[in-house]
Amino acid sequence: MFKDIFLFEISFRLKRISTYVYFGIWFLMGFIYMSSDSVLQLGIGTKVAKNSPYGISQLLALLTAFGTPIISAVTGTAIYRDFEERMHLILFSTPISKFGYLGGRLFGSLFSTFIIFIGIPIGMFLGTLMPWADSTKLAPFSLMSYLQPFLLIVIPNILFLGTLFFLVGTLTRNILAVYLQGVVVFAIYLISLNLIGDVNNQFTPALLDPFGLITIDSITKYWTVADRNNLLLPISGVMLYNRLLWSLLA
Repeated sequence: MFKDIFLFEISFRLKRISTYVYFGIWFLMGFIYMSSDSVLQLGIGTKVAKNSPYGISQLLALLTAFGTPIISAVTGTAIYRDFEERMHLILFSTPISKFGYLGGRLFGSLFSTFIIFIGIPIGMFLGTLMPWADSTKLAPFSLMSYLQPFLLIVIPNILFLGTLFFLVGTLTRNILAVYLQGVVVFAIYLISLNLIGDVNNQFTPALLDPFGLITIDSITKYWTVADRNNLLLPISGVMLYNRLLWSLLA
């Protein structure tokens, strides 16, 4: 039953226009960032390539933070829909297990969110191929420069946020709460960034940052330009602890 509900949730999302609108938004964000000369390089420095592992990691972490309302809209409504359409009266009369129902909805909505956010690296890659893109700000193509940051940054972020929003949506079954929670989480995150900006001990903020922006800054603080252009983020130290912490909380 888990498999059936999981596949149904993905199928439902793929039939929704909003899914393709969300995907298109992230695709355009990545595409414009890489192909346009007028877009700022997000503080990575003019000598650091936009499509370096460091540059891609920064952009993915930032856009995931900005994308909390989209994550909430996809995962937070998975259970609410059944109550809105009164389908729960039928579902709850069938011999379906709690894991089959809740697990299928949760993982189906999470997988759908992964599909939406993969539009960012696709847009970034295609942006580098445009004839008007500034080649002096781009490094040679490397699949791992896109793949590793997506797996390390985006997947755990969506896993934690999606599960949190799914939980709130399931318990409240309130559409206002579903759509506001993403905005609230993002606002709280922005406030917390300002509060810990002057903290001398950066280990704790780097560990507790659910989006990984502070974590990336912490582990690359003393990297040279060559390091930022060539090295992948290390899956060790505070980065490993951070990713494990938020994945386990999910």
